[in-house]
Amino acid sequence: MPIRYLAVLILSILAIIFGVQSSDETATPETTSPSLVASSTRATTTRSITAASTSTLATNVDSSQTPTTTKSNKIALQATSSKPLVTPTPPTIVKPATQLVISESAAQTPPPPASDLNTSARNALVNIFCEADPLSLLPSTIGSGMIIDPRGIILTNAHVAENLLLESYRVPNAIQCYARNGSPARIAYKLKLLYLPPSWVSENASHISAPPGPRTGLGKHDFALLYIVASGTDTPLPPSFPFVPLEYMDTVDIGEEVFAVAYPAELLPERNKLNALYPVSAYSKVEYYITFTKDILDEIYLSGNAVSQTGASGGGVMTTSGTLYAVITTVTDGATPQDRDFQAITIPYISREFEAHTGETLQSFLNKDPRVELANFRDTVAPQLTATFVAEYQKVHGQ
Repeated sequence: MPIRYLAVLILSILAIIFGVQSSDETATPETTSPSLVASSTRATTTRSITAASTSTLATNVDSSQTPTTTKSNKIALQATSSKPLVTPTPPTIVKPATQLVISESAAQTPPPPASDLNTSARNALVNIFCEADPLSLLPSTIGSGMIIDPRGIILTNAHVAENLLLESYRVPNAIQCYARNGSPARIAYKLKLLYLPPSWVSENASHISAPPGPRTGLGKHDFALLYIVASGTDTPLPPSFPFVPLEYMDTVDIGEEVFAVAYPAELLPERNKLNALYPVSAYSKVEYYITFTKDILDEIYLSGNAVSQTGASGGGVMTTSGTLYAVITTVTDGATPQDRDFQAITIPYISREFEAHTGETLQSFLNKDPRVELANFRDTVAPQLTATFVAEYQKVHGQ
């Protein structure tokens, strides 16, 4: 082929190529700018998430369709998706600002089998029956408690143990308290008051003269220590008692499962509370936190179960690791136990309160000789607390 024809052919091919490119470059551009396309993609993602969590938007969004990429629509979508969903919380219920610390032992020790947890909890559980002499005009009371020391120290509520401050009111042995155990509960040990917070008496003295019945309150200062001083039967005291260790760390979070155990008595006829009272244990979940004075965990709210009855006061709330984390104090209203919540003050709260009143830690106190501490409380602290209760009681019942 001659060179000139070859040059013409090459020029023709180049003209065809440049003509196509020129046609693409002069085509009408799309109405959506590159920046709006990118924003549109982010808006599509935001709309899908928002629709999933907000029912009012769900009917207007189809995530399979590309949204209209206008500036006004983009701004509206961003404004809608930026509104947080707010879950109302009950008043006075506060979640601690600081993250809870999980104790090293709880994190590393595998939880015991459910049967072992139930057995150890029930072995340390006691029913506390405080029997009043009719001549004292005082009421007999019933509650629960947990043995927390192998020498026979029991942790319970102040409102369960407080009548022991009136054990000599009007007549000798006006009040005698016994620890009962077993299924059904039977008298096992005689009890004396080892410690009760003076703040409980100063804030609740008026309750001592109130008619028997449910009390109101959240559980502030509501703890006491009892000590097993003698056998309540012909059987000698054992060399040591089954007990549960205390959990001093805030190891439980909202939604976590715990194990409650007590001697609830509300659903029993009066005649059966002394001869047909059985322990009850059940799993529950932590629903809320309560703080009494500042942003720190003091009390937990638990979902209702068979334990949430009167008589369960002083019962235990166990971690699934087998430690005692809280003491049951109060129960909310409800037609059945399952319709209620129940509350429990934590061991860390009790420990803080104990140190604030005594100047020493609860752990340090439990390392001392309980017989010496029993005499100290009886001689130095109890007399003033008793005088406060007696004065209040005499306002209503006279001498």
